[in-house]
Amino acid sequence: MRKILTIRSIIVTIYFCLCLFLLLLPVIAYAEESEFSFGLKKVEKGDTLWKMFGSHWKTVSKINRISPERIKKGMDLKVPYDWELAKKYAPVPRELPGHSHNKKLIFINISAQAFGAYENGLLITWGPISSSSERIECGLASKKKYKCVTPRGKFFISEKDVDHISKKYPQPNGGSPMKYAMKFYGNYWIHAGILPGYPDSHGCIRIFHDDAKWLFSWADKKTL
Repeated sequence: MRKILTIRSIIVTIYFCLCLFLLLLPVIAYAEESEFSFGLKKVEKGDTLWKMFGSHWKTVSKINRISPERIKKGMDLKVPYDWELAKKYAPVPRELPGHSHNKKLIFINISAQAFGAYENGLLITWGPISSSSERIECGLASKKKYKCVTPRGKFFISEKDVDHISKKYPQPNGGSPMKYAMKFYGNYWIHAGILPGYPDSHGCIRIFHDDAKWLFSWADKKTL
């Protein structure tokens, strides 16, 4: 018997601004109501996304918010029943009413673990993310630990670094590569990384390498 999962777009919790005047606008609470049906396929020993899904492997990777190297035996992957319909799937709004005058905007949906890139209020692409996890503790090893939290609010892309290196993680000396990094608040960045299929960062927004490369080139650097 096939198991059916229904994916619904939900209210976006935060978004990042690339236009200076956008910071002055009120936060939007808007979501489209779209349904897509999926089945579950279990990963067997020796499976890869390509072996399991052929040319559709990127679609499965995107829907499951998981990098190919993170799949493992016993894992259940969501698989669309209709591959053509799956191309229309987006866990973020396809349009942001009232934002047609905003040239570029990045919209982050923490609950759906997804970002959307918009031009003049219209969605041009979306991708999966991995944000902070309460399972992970932050803070320096020598100081009191605290729960990692990805900042919520409206921010500007204030700095871009194609080959950024973390000065904090892994502790104690840092050194973790953060390709195509874009700073949006404090020491929090949007950057390329491996996605495990769930929130797993220390507070930054991890996205697929190809998405990070594209977003880095597309986004304008604006200083708050």
